Amino acid sequence: MSELSIGRRIEAFAELSDRLGALRLGQAEATADPVRRLIADQVNNNPWFTEQQVIRAFQEWIDLLSSEKLSAWTQELEEACGGKTVALIPAGNIPLVGFHDVLSVLISGHSLLLRPSSEDPDLIPMLLLMLEQIEPVFHDRIRIADGKLSAFDAVIATGSNNSARYFEHYFGKYPHIIRKNRTSVAVLTGDESPEEIDGLADDVMAYFGLGCRSVTKVYLPEGFDIDRIFGSLYRYRDYLNCKPFADNYDYHRSLWMMNQIPFHENGFMLLREAVPRKRLHAAPRRGFSALSCGCLELQLLFRHRAGKGRALCAAGRTSDGRRECVRSVPKASGAGRGSATCTGRLCRRGRHAFFSQKSVISSARSAPA
Repeated sequence: MSELSIGRRIEAFAELSDRLGALRLGQAEATADPVRRLIADQVNNNPWFTEQQVIRAFQEWIDLLSSEKLSAWTQELEEACGGKTVALIPAGNIPLVGFHDVLSVLISGHSLLLRPSSEDPDLIPMLLLMLEQIEPVFHDRIRIADGKLSAFDAVIATGSNNSARYFEHYFGKYPHIIRKNRTSVAVLTGDESPEEIDGLADDVMAYFGLGCRSVTKVYLPEGFDIDRIFGSLYRYRDYLNCKPFADNYDYHRSLWMMNQIPFHENGFMLLREAVPRKRLHAAPRRGFSALSCGCLELQLLFRHRAGKGRALCAAGRTSDGRRECVRSVPKASGAGRGSATCTGRLCRRGRHAFFSQKSVISSARSAPA
């Protein structure tokens, strides 16, 4: 197998950036390139992968794959490292979410064994094909698998907390990096500038909020003007044109109204005050006097799937903090054997798979970035 110096690896990825930049993605005069057609077709496989979101991911990588940034990133990388085959099982929650792992494996001199996510089966293989055209030596260093993985030395796998258990079982004997569910919180003091609030809106709404680093909870000082956040979020109002986003908005709005849960809305986004599980005992600091008595939880509009043979029994909380069922599920969609008994007041006669609102949302974010 031919060897590539680290300088040549950097040049190859920088050339990939240049070729993608030449396509002028997102511009009216964009070329009718097969890459552009593939990007436009992604929404047919995954309704969350709209053309706008996929192009956003490509534009971010076009910027990151410059020679200067790659050289600075790899300045401490030893020339002699590499030589292993790394199996990569990426997530598929946002476009190209696994490309950073691909870059890390190849630029460090290792070989790649990739099993693409079923949610994002085309984009990374397409970039790898372009990379092989730029530097043919990569052809012998890249394998794409669609079944059982074999002949590898280490593993990088990303998935939900549940799938991580299986990754540990199958790959625990190999050197591995196994990632589980992740999310982010934001803490505001009330002194943020409009630009900083706009940045928070991007952190909440980028890629429909499906990224593992997307902000899903915000801690606010008492008396904070919610309209400051809504004003920055409003530029994402076109998200309602995405059917799964609109469906989830309608679902959660109806759910909270049925359960008489107070919430704020602006026509496409819902915010509600989270019920604190316990008070914070740390000494209060200026600007955080309300931190111990609640926060605003951004209940974003993610996919929720009950799964085959399982009924979805949504849960809310009463004013005294008790959990109760807020949606009766028809008997025809019953859960079947092995399901938990719902203890909510509205479903005591039925047996349904019981999910709290938090677990429904968390399960939808099953593949973090």
